[in-house]
Amino acid sequence: MATKLPGDLRAALYARVSTDDQRDRQTIDNPVIALRGYAPHSGFAFVDEYLDDGVSGTVPLEKRPEGGRMVKDARAGKIDVIVFYKLDRLARSLRNFLDIVDFSEEVGVGLRCMTEPFDTTNPVGRFAVQMIAAVAELERGTIIERTSLGRARIAAQGRWTGGIVPYGYLL
Repeated sequence: MATKLPGDLRAALYARVSTDDQRDRQTIDNPVIALRGYAPHSGFAFVDEYLDDGVSGTVPLEKRPEGGRMVKDARAGKIDVIVFYKLDRLARSLRNFLDIVDFSEEVGVGLRCMTEPFDTTNPVGRFAVQMIAAVAELERGTIIERTSLGRARIAAQGRWTGGIVPYGYLL
C-alpha cells in the first residue's frame, strides 16, 4: 500500500461538549467553527463531522452517539485521521484517552489535535500525550470537587443549590 500524502488523507472532524447546558448554549459551535477554519490549511480532506453534543468525555468513545459512528467508520476504512480541537474534548480520563490511542493504532487512523501538537509514534511523544491527558483528568476532578464544595456551602447556608426554585421556597 502506497503512503498517502497529507492532502490525500480523509479526515474526521470530531467535537464534544459535556453538559446539557453547554448543548443548549450551543458552545460546541466554537470548536467546530475553529476546526472548519483549520480544514483548508491542514492539508486534510474533511469527509465527515462527528459532534457529540452534551456527552461526557469520561464515556468511552465507542459508547458516545457520534463517537461510536466514527469508530465504525474508522474500522470500515472510511477515515485516515481524526482531527479534534483540544485533547480534553476527545477524552476526559487518561484510561479513555489511552484506549483511543490504542484503537487508532490498531486500525491505522491518526490522531491530530488542532491546538496541542503531539506525536504518539515514539516513546517521548506518547509520554507527553499521557501527561496532557492526565492533566485533563485532574482538571475534571478538580472542577467536580469545587462544584460539590460550593453546593455544600450554599446548602449549609440554607440556600437553594440549583435548578428551578420550588414554589414557596424563599431565596
